[in-house]
Amino acid sequence: MGPLSFLTISIIWGAFFTTKSTFENISDSLCVMAIYYVLMSLLWFFYLDRLDKDVDNITKEINDNKR
Repeated sequence: MGPLSFLTISIIWGAFFTTKSTFENISDSLCVMAIYYVLMSLLWFFYLDRLDKDVDNITKEINDNKR
């Protein structure tokens, strides 16, 4: 489920099935989305760092095999 789908569904759910105000419901949903984006950004950052090291190792291995 994408973040925008989550936001839409949670706003609709909050409007019809909970007693929270719309403002409170939207702010809660935006906080959850912000946490999601921060965690995904951190995972992506560390994944790119690992991927860069793997590419360097593979490039070095290919260059060593050509000699």
